[in-house]
This record gives sequence, C-alpha cells and structure tokens, in this order.
Amino acid sequence: MKLRLILSFVISLALAVGAGWYIYRTFEDSGGPATPPAQSSPQASVQTVNGETEVVVSPAEQRAGHIEVESVETAAYRPEISAMPR
Repeated sequence: MKLRLILSFVISLALAVGAGWYIYRTFEDSGGPATPPAQSSPQASVQTVNGETEVVVSPAEQRAGHIEVESVETAAYRPEISAMPR
C-alpha cells in the first residue's frame, strides 16, 4: 500500500513538471502571453464641452450601432432638437 502511494506521488509530480515545462516552452516560443492587437481606428473618447458630455466615436462604429451618420458639411442646425434652453 505504501509503495502504491509513493508511486502515485512520483507520477503526479512528473505530470506536473511536464505540464509546467510544456506551458513554459509554449509561452517562450510565442514571445509571452497573448496581447490584444492594437486597434487601427481611434477609440471612443469622452469630452465635456460647455457642461455637456460628448462621446466621440468613428463613423464606422456609429454605423455598426445603427446610428445615423451625417458629415459636418451636410448636417443642418435644427433648433427644435437643441439641448440648449430657449
């Protein structure tokens, strides 16, 4: 019975060492843990302008979120939807 316990311990230790070696070699070959790729488009930014909070996102993100995108040149000022009090 004692021999079986010692043999189980040695086999478990060998498996743990083998798994650790495999993980070490895998991370060493890949240059470390995986890092998320850098985004090519600018991330959303939050700004406070005249006491109002503005979130600036790219047009591609707006389209993906089904938000209507208008260029600044074509956008018209509509006072009926302004956030400023009259």
